[in-house]
Amino acid sequence: MPAVMADQVILNLHDGSTRTCLVPWGEEMRQALFDCGQNRARVQGKTLKLSTPEKGIFEILADDVDSIEIWPPHVLITDLLSPAEIAQATAHVLARESAFNDATVYAIDRTGQNHDTRFRRSRVLDDVADVAPLVANKLQGLIPRIWPEMRMPDVTIGRLECQITAHGDGDYFDTHTDNSMPDIAHRKVSYVYYLHQEPKRFQGGHLKFYRSRLKDGVSMCGAPAAEIEPPRNSLMIFPSHTYHQVTPITSSSAALADQRLTINGWLCD
Repeated sequence: MPAVMADQVILNLHDGSTRTCLVPWGEEMRQALFDCGQNRARVQGKTLKLSTPEKGIFEILADDVDSIEIWPPHVLITDLLSPAEIAQATAHVLARESAFNDATVYAIDRTGQNHDTRFRRSRVLDDVADVAPLVANKLQGLIPRIWPEMRMPDVTIGRLECQITAHGDGDYFDTHTDNSMPDIAHRKVSYVYYLHQEPKRFQGGHLKFYRSRLKDGVSMCGAPAAEIEPPRNSLMIFPSHTYHQVTPITSSSAALADQRLTINGWLCD
């Protein structure tokens, strides 16, 4: 159950160079490091003493830091469900093919949801009453192990949101976060369970993560960090503020059973 570089931060310096450091465990230095991207006035003139991934030590002036980039912590759990549970979830999805609707996105201008296929193209099913508990019950048992792995603070979970998503030929979801708009800001942790058949009848559909770049208190998408092709019966978990995308899919089959099928959703406060 590996988390990817949850402790690492990239320092982008004013001279164009970069330095990689580990997030300090001490609260004062940790806050100073993140203030380089969030509140520069707090650390003006300060010297930061930081560790390298190789456990070396270096010092750097906070004034020399232009921005910081945070690696996206994520955990992949394999072999999540039993064969009987997989069969139950698959049967639920295939029996409701006519109930899928075109996926929507939250508009930047806050006009609500729309069907802008320049940004996202897929279909979703909201009838999940028979399958959501299969994933939810597993998540409840995994949470005590997942949070320390991702170096996340304790998160109070009030409810779980869930949907089923199908991606077929030509479908994708461009780079985004899962809680960037006011209507979805309650989402804290995202999860994606992969239900596609194997061998796969499609290509692409990878989950691509990006670093989060902080500069002057503004979070933006940073450099690519990882591109993952999760196997069937695996569960990906990551903070909802993480920048990510679903890469474009190609497939010669239009059958729902041959598409990239996921049970996905969010743990919310």
